[in-house]
Amino acid sequence: FPLPADADVDVVTVAPRPISNDPAARAELEAPARRLLEDARSRLAKRWSTASADLLYGDPRKTICHTAYRRHADLVVLGSRGLGAIPAFLVGSVSLGVARQAPCAVLVCKGTPRPIETVTIAIDGSPDASAAFRFFSALPLSSTLAARVLGVVQPLAHYPSSAPHVVSP
Repeated sequence: FPLPADADVDVVTVAPRPISNDPAARAELEAPARRLLEDARSRLAKRWSTASADLLYGDPRKTICHTAYRRHADLVVLGSRGLGAIPAFLVGSVSLGVARQAPCAVLVCKGTPRPIETVTIAIDGSPDASAAFRFFSALPLSSTLAARVLGVVQPLAHYPSSAPHVVSP
């Protein structure tokens, strides 16, 4: 992703609060998360030498949003687990919750990463759509990128009886 070379990059993972106060048991439970964090941090450190990694505790949606707010993040990047409609409804979607509540832009990545060759930009006249367009326009993207702008218009709920046939249902 075309982020500036001088960007501050923080890797976080959020786990439920530990139920044991035993340091050995806690360390054993945390070990897989810490390995994952260190792997991600070391991979990102090749491009951003100051990349940091933190294991946080709590509800992932709230904790990620609070961390983004506290660290003045400009972008949150996270994956979509793709639980499906019913499990996502029952346990909640972290990516959807973060996208709704984050104090900054959110990039939800789904599927296998591949080069960005085509982008669709939806514009509906809202302040958020305008902010997204400005954010995207400022990225150092390839000049060969194909960008499509999609205009979205809210349909009128009721048409006056004098409306021309072309706009009436």
